[in-house]
Amino acid sequence: MICDNQMNDSGAKAKRSEAVSASPLDGSEATEFYRKHRRAMDAGGVVAWAERYNEDELSALQHAMNLRLQDEAAFFAEYQNEPVGEAGVLYDRTVSLILPVFG
Repeated sequence: MICDNQMNDSGAKAKRSEAVSASPLDGSEATEFYRKHRRAMDAGGVVAWAERYNEDELSALQHAMNLRLQDEAAFFAEYQNEPVGEAGVLYDRTVSLILPVFG
């Protein structure tokens, strides 16, 4: 990393750290929490394909949220059909941007 190189070149001792070095929950603990609170957590959620989830998941909504956590940009592009721009905002997909304007 550039920052590491600059720190090392200056003679300072550099140490790289992570924001979270150990997760307090693994997937099974999170799934158990979801199982206990599913009614409240699913309130208002609507999925296109209710049968789409993995063996270690309880619902399609949980599956979708897991996909979003794995790669949010890919989730919005591939599953929501709403690609995220470089600034982290959804692209404006209005008709005026998609279709050519005829005078």
